[in-house]
Amino acid sequence: MMDCRSLTAPIRPGQLPAWLTTPTPTDAPPPPPPRPSPRPRRRQGDPRLPPPPPREELLRVLEEHEWSIRATAKHYERDRKQISRWIEFTRSPCPAASERNHDI
Repeated sequence: MMDCRSLTAPIRPGQLPAWLTTPTPTDAPPPPPPRPSPRPRRRQGDPRLPPPPPREELLRVLEEHEWSIRATAKHYERDRKQISRWIEFTRSPCPAASERNHDI
């Protein structure tokens, strides 16, 4: 039980509860520092984002990645939806899956 004779007097260590003065065990190692991400993620609408690529470059990169929206998005560090918007905006013909060369 705490001695509360005066609310304005300083509290002495002997007046503190035991759980507050008992040292905590330090057997556990400290947690590892957070790993840095491989590259900083950019937010949509970030003014530092480069402008969209020209149509020819977009088509070239899409061809290099066999029209994979995911791979193209990783190439440009953009969201997959953004790549789809660029394709729609440039009216680029997306080949059907049967027209693409895939080794199965």
